[in-house]
Amino acid sequence: MVIPLGLIVAVCVVDVLAPPHIHLGPLLVAAPAITVAFAGARLTALMGALAVAAQVLIGVLREGLSSANIQAQIAALVVVSAVCGFVHL
Repeated sequence: MVIPLGLIVAVCVVDVLAPPHIHLGPLLVAAPAITVAFAGARLTALMGALAVAAQVLIGVLREGLSSANIQAQIAALVVVSAVCGFVHL
């Protein structure tokens, strides 16, 4: 669980500190995708939820949640996290 959690924290921190034209939030999709390889549905869903929360935080700190770019990233992350969670059901 250290790798997906570390990835979420690292992407969140680097994205907030990066210049405004660089968006690393989409890399958060890797957290649930990695977790599904070695964990069950609950832990995968947890990593997905944490990744979505991190994406929302990035949106609040960078552009605001009203940005179409941030909304699309959050929606895509929710879909991928849900699919990864349902793989184990």
